[in-house]
Amino acid sequence: MAEFLSEAWIEELDGIGLRIESAPTFTFDQVVTGAPGGDVTYRVTIDDGRLRVRRVPAADGRASRADATLTTSFRAAVELATGRCDASAAFAAGLVRFRGDAVSLQAATAALTTFAEGLKAVRDRTTFPPIPVAAVPPR
Repeated sequence: MAEFLSEAWIEELDGIGLRIESAPTFTFDQVVTGAPGGDVTYRVTIDDGRLRVRRVPAADGRASRADATLTTSFRAAVELATGRCDASAAFAAGLVRFRGDAVSLQAATAALTTFAEGLKAVRDRTTFPPIPVAAVPPR
């Protein structure tokens, strides 16, 4: 079992080998603030139909080369990863902050949906900290 946001969890997510048909080349950084041990940034890259996930070292994250950056608190990230909240509700509640190229993000919607499916695939093999269910709006 991999702990949420650990290097092993990121490797497991990357190892699923997700493929996206007709996907544009797109990179986004997911920044999770307030995680135990400090903020965590990982990069999701879609290139040639293959989705890759890698941790971004703190120094590298400041000079991001990503098309977009999604930032959320640790609490909201757990709610999203466990499926207790969906992305639409989190965005609507202001729990996910977006910075970057909105047109590229819109073009990559199918890829982001596939990424969410990848999160579901590793969910049962992930350990999560206890977070109150009422932390974010329900789906």
